[in-house]
Amino acid sequence: LHEETAPEGYVLATDIEFEVTFEKGTQHENMTDKVVEMSKVDIGGEEIEGATIQVKDKDNKVIDEWVSGKEPHKISNLKEGETYTLHEEITAKGYVKATDTTFTVSLDKETQHEKMTDKIVEITKENVARELLEGAKMQVFDDEGNLVDEWISGKEAHRVENLIEGASYILHEETVPEGYVKAKDEKFEVTLDKDNQKIVMIDKMLSVTKTDLTDGTELEGAELTVTDETGNVIDKWVSMKEPHII
Repeated sequence: LHEETAPEGYVLATDIEFEVTFEKGTQHENMTDKVVEMSKVDIGGEEIEGATIQVKDKDNKVIDEWVSGKEPHKISNLKEGETYTLHEEITAKGYVKATDTTFTVSLDKETQHEKMTDKIVEITKENVARELLEGAKMQVFDDEGNLVDEWISGKEAHRVENLIEGASYILHEETVPEGYVKAKDEKFEVTLDKDNQKIVMIDKMLSVTKTDLTDGTELEGAELTVTDETGNVIDKWVSMKEPHII
């Protein structure tokens, strides 16, 4: 008994051999089709909508493709006993693209459940008091220098887009809020473990005081200039009663 094509959403059953008996009664044979369901979930196990998922066979041919929704997807065109690759072609907004995983369709006649978990990488821009800092233009580059995400820091952590598990990236501060020092670039890696990651970049401040040598009091009225190593003026002010933040 051979199943040439299975209904959509069901697994193609393996062949069954049967013998017609000599008994003079109606003979009943049964072939059961199982289901393999796939869920795209977050760390908390909730279904993620909007990810484009593909299933590839041993020849790397796409045999099923869909966009994840609120319910698990019944995979079509599978065969019992065969091994397949689960691939995330397009990631849902705010999530990291998961690495490919393989699964084998078992021979038992039970519904089989597969899942792929997407993690989150959040970045916050903070000051030294660990308060969220608004107004910094942030960028993330891959190892080849390609821009993968860009945003302005705000009152909430930012979920980085277009990341891939296992890859390394550079976190860069393009412009800094007034009065803060631009932070050095930071390299980070998206780990393979299924835990959300949080990365913090801190901006410090640098203040200058103009004081009297005898009693240390602030001196008003001095014109002060800060230049970089090539002589470019980056800040200029007249000293007051309070320190000046460069």
